[in-house]
Amino acid sequence: MDEKNLTTFVPSTHGFHFRNGISMTPKFLRPIFDLKFGVCGGMCWATLDRYFDEEPTDSAATAPLPGSALYKELFWRQMDSTSSWRWFKTIVWQNTFDKKLAELTQKQEWPKVKKLIDEGTPITLCLIQCLPIIGIPTANHQVLAVGYRVDNTSPDKPIYISIYNPNWPDKDTATLYMTGEGSNAEWKTYVPNTDASKKLRGFFIIPHESKH
Repeated sequence: MDEKNLTTFVPSTHGFHFRNGISMTPKFLRPIFDLKFGVCGGMCWATLDRYFDEEPTDSAATAPLPGSALYKELFWRQMDSTSSWRWFKTIVWQNTFDKKLAELTQKQEWPKVKKLIDEGTPITLCLIQCLPIIGIPTANHQVLAVGYRVDNTSPDKPIYISIYNPNWPDKDTATLYMTGEGSNAEWKTYVPNTDASKKLRGFFIIPHESKH
């Protein structure tokens, strides 16, 4: 029998409706090129700010323009979500051997995620995607875990974590899933009907801090 639980956070309702990335290019240059700055952590924290305060999420379908209130909010919430120990831990985890990272994720972080979701609390996850040493830490990613399902009928009991992925707005079916156990555990992201499937090295939770 499956073991599962969901929070009341629904990505298509509570998440932003535009894709991760805000412009860092002056307006007069944007017709030629547009350099984007990823704010996945800022988007996760800003949606949680509204979710916990029971406020609606901005309905815009396009990313905010430089200088706007939402642009500034996402930028500074991105800084909040990656500041201090969070940045240090990202670098440490990125430079941890794969098997150790897989074991830490399954035995240390997954139980925390399950407990929080059982309590009804969505939680930000830092996904370690980059390789040690040569990988750029800013190329890792943040998502929100909003539900889970454990398939107890399969021999390896795969775990599926429902997520809000800022790279894929309005996708209620976006998922992290795991097969294997301990140091042999393997995590992947999955968004149905897209090319977004990607192997992960591991993840850790980032507790939300209110901006108030």
